[in-house]
Amino acid sequence: MRPLYNFLSGALLALSVTGCETFTPDAPSSVQIQEDENILEDSTNVVVLVRTQEQANTLLVNAARRGYQLNERMDLDALEMILLDFERPLGVSGDIAISDMKKMEPSASAGLDHLYTLQSQTRNNMPTMPRLYAQTMLAWPVDGCTTNVSIGMIDGYVTPSNLSTPDAVVIAKDFSNGAVGASDHGTAIAELLIGKGRLTGASLYSASVVAADNSQQQGAGVFELVRAINWMQSE
Repeated sequence: MRPLYNFLSGALLALSVTGCETFTPDAPSSVQIQEDENILEDSTNVVVLVRTQEQANTLLVNAARRGYQLNERMDLDALEMILLDFERPLGVSGDIAISDMKKMEPSASAGLDHLYTLQSQTRNNMPTMPRLYAQTMLAWPVDGCTTNVSIGMIDGYVTPSNLSTPDAVVIAKDFSNGAVGASDHGTAIAELLIGKGRLTGASLYSASVVAADNSQQQGAGVFELVRAINWMQSE
């Protein structure tokens, strides 16, 4: 399992709410990641997380000498980290690129960029039954729970008026690279969290990282996900 994926998985924290089940999911294995049809591995980029400007500058200088081209740099103030996106030199595999980054800056977390798409209802062009494991895993009490906690959700855009509790508090911000608009998936996940019989009184911080249903850019990369986590940390 790559360190960068561990960082993203570790950012998903379990909520402890009186009267409700508390659940901390295990991070998926590298085999599960490779087999998931909703995750596509980027074939050209390697992304790196470092904690200081000095580490970033050291990595930028050494990476340039080895032929890596910087595509983007992002300062994550709330997380106190810096994210760097490099294009790999021709002929350099992903595993070698990750190893190079660790050699150039041992404190860095490096991994290949991935494109995460919303869960589909088909596999190999064949329709499948809806996957309802989230409902089973949550095991909500019949009447839900009353709490004033804040919940962070990273998914598609949420349409509050479509929720069974239209007065629910939803603080939304868009981080997608495509058209902003309604997402059935994002709204459905929000309903699972703060809908009728769920967490009453909670505030939902909704980070939209996947574009609208009619957009051509139906996916989120590491940059969109980390920007969303950084925003939630700052709130």
